[in-house]
Amino acid sequence: MVTHYYSSHGGGIELVAHRLSSELVKFGHQVEWVATDTKEGLPEDIKCVPMSGVNVVERLCGVPYPFWGLRGYRRLLASIREADIVHVHEGIYMSSQVCISLAHLMKKRIVLTQHVGSIPTKKRWLQVLIHIGNARLTCRVLKTADAVVFVSRVVRDFFQSQTCPSRTFLIANGTDSDLFHQTLEPAQKLRTSLGVHPGTGLVLFVGRFVEKKGLPYIRKLAERFEGVQWVFAGRGPEDPSTWKLGNVKVLGKLHQQELICWYQCADLLLLPSAGEGFPLVVQEAMACGLPCAIFRETWAAWGEGEENFIILDDHSLDRELSNILLKNRDQRFRNRVARYAAQSWHWSKTVREYEQVYRNILNEI
Repeated sequence: MVTHYYSSHGGGIELVAHRLSSELVKFGHQVEWVATDTKEGLPEDIKCVPMSGVNVVERLCGVPYPFWGLRGYRRLLASIREADIVHVHEGIYMSSQVCISLAHLMKKRIVLTQHVGSIPTKKRWLQVLIHIGNARLTCRVLKTADAVVFVSRVVRDFFQSQTCPSRTFLIANGTDSDLFHQTLEPAQKLRTSLGVHPGTGLVLFVGRFVEKKGLPYIRKLAERFEGVQWVFAGRGPEDPSTWKLGNVKVLGKLHQQELICWYQCADLLLLPSAGEGFPLVVQEAMACGLPCAIFRETWAAWGEGEENFIILDDHSLDRELSNILLKNRDQRFRNRVARYAAQSWHWSKTVREYEQVYRNILNEI
């Protein structure tokens, strides 16, 4: 399993890879996870092959793009040599390119999971770099991988001309229903325990604090709706604590159990992101019965059950936030959202679909 960082870094791709690796181990497979060691801690439930790396790009401009040093290559080569399958997440990273090149040299089967397509940004230079990276790096590995898995329809359609239909699969990420679920604890009691006034509308954001997640959009709403509590879980260069707004609370990075409490007591998860497929946090929040407000582009990456989501346009929350928060306190609607999530996403289903992909390409040998 290959990613740019480990899950301690906090990105969605890394969290998906961690969960998939853990589930594969439960299903009886041996997994080794190769990623950049950022000294933030390695997963304890997966055998890791940490690579030394330089994280300077993210520190300078907020883009998570590490470059590997030479230390660790002996272990990396041994790991690839012993593997039946090299499973890489996201083709644009240099870590992915390195592992895929080595896998080709050793004649190993390669699975590429592509999470992201185009990433809209106001930074022209960054848009150009992403376009070049997708054209020169991502498209190259899309054409040479033995199997390509897309986690959403939007990303699949973006790269459709670069893939062979017989080698292309659509597999949604799963959700741990044993962990993410509704609670019988009254929401008002949970809010009190978390230091939030019981009668206040509570909007939650979960993710990295970067432009593509829609932080500028949320800031305008927080400035307008002063009577609503805006809670942010995550970290990144566009830190909402710098907005100096009294109704904004920044929690930093949370452990899953802490995050679940916020999912269970909030009125709304707001994720006005662009260019990232269908985020895992939406699935997890809905599993806890929390209604989610996302743009149509994000919903289209899943493309089903529209009535269970709150689909935004650029002005809908400006007009309707108070009514939406009131509706979302209706327990019947929250129950429906939770049921839909439980029926739609589960990691055991996801792992079985990946297992079938693995079997297909191994049987071709």
